[in-house]
Amino acid sequence: MSNNENIGKWVAQVKKEGKTPQIVVDGTFPTKGQKPRYHLVKNEPQGPNPTELLLTLVFGSLATPGGPVSFSVHYTEAIGAIDTFKTVLVIDDKGRTIANVVVEAAAKKKPKKESEGRKGEPPVDAHGGGLA
Repeated sequence: MSNNENIGKWVAQVKKEGKTPQIVVDGTFPTKGQKPRYHLVKNEPQGPNPTELLLTLVFGSLATPGGPVSFSVHYTEAIGAIDTFKTVLVIDDKGRTIANVVVEAAAKKKPKKESEGRKGEPPVDAHGGGLA
């Protein structure tokens, strides 16, 4: 299933903001307006593909393509490595596919060069002298 066939808009990303990477899944999906407590839960056991995170959208059977009212859900989990999951499959409680998305990799931070100063300060060389 491509992102065009998903019910709603879904994004899965790996974020590395500290020592432990996390997978973050956000989805917005259409309904006919029903308001139960929609949420995502991790399936136990997971499916046969160890690189695919399998989640169930609780009350997902109420997700309706083209529905007039949208709801959003969020899921976060600490993972062992940034490449733990390559895809996320979201299903409803009846096994219908809601979304199948590719996980976006964590953005790598560029190391700061010694010549780059702090905002508003001129750059300096390795010995503390000004370069400007």
